[in-house]
Amino acid sequence: MSFESPKKKGPTPGSEEYKELKEKLNKEGFEGDEDGGAALFIGTKEEAEKARTIAETEGRAENLEIYIRMHKQVIPKEELEQIEGIKHFRELTKGKAEIQDLGNKIVFVYYKDGNGDLAHVEIDTRKIAKVNGNMTINLEALGFNPCNVGYLFSSPLQRQTAEGVWLEVRRRRAEKNREEKKKGFNL
Repeated sequence: MSFESPKKKGPTPGSEEYKELKEKLNKEGFEGDEDGGAALFIGTKEEAEKARTIAETEGRAENLEIYIRMHKQVIPKEELEQIEGIKHFRELTKGKAEIQDLGNKIVFVYYKDGNGDLAHVEIDTRKIAKVNGNMTINLEALGFNPCNVGYLFSSPLQRQTAEGVWLEVRRRRAEKNREEKKKGFNL
């Protein structure tokens, strides 16, 4: 008996559609009830382990450092090359961070990580067992170097927030994915 792959193909690994599907499955990929259910995690060994940990702990962590490791998302520096102001970002030291306290125990952090990539984490302080006082002070204790919003990607002509760059890269990924789909479709 031989196995033939189905005619319909899924999303291309690495594409925005693939990443979105993987994220959705890793968040909602449970079957059955809590006692007899099963979970499905998609991705590399590290990605699957991270998704499993988040699911098992309901996204909760013992401290801020563990929480950031669990929830960190990254845009590789190679994808940032077309963004205006990237030259300034390349020159920054690791840990430089734009911190946006949204109130209601939610803090957005955009920063240059140890690999030189743009990293983002949405911190929900209600899910961290040990976090004290001001979030900026807690982040500084971990080696973050806070800067004004708009500093990471500033240029002489404009100041662009890291959040804006993050959204722009996601928009470009989606556009590229749409173009790839159009190429594969035959009228």
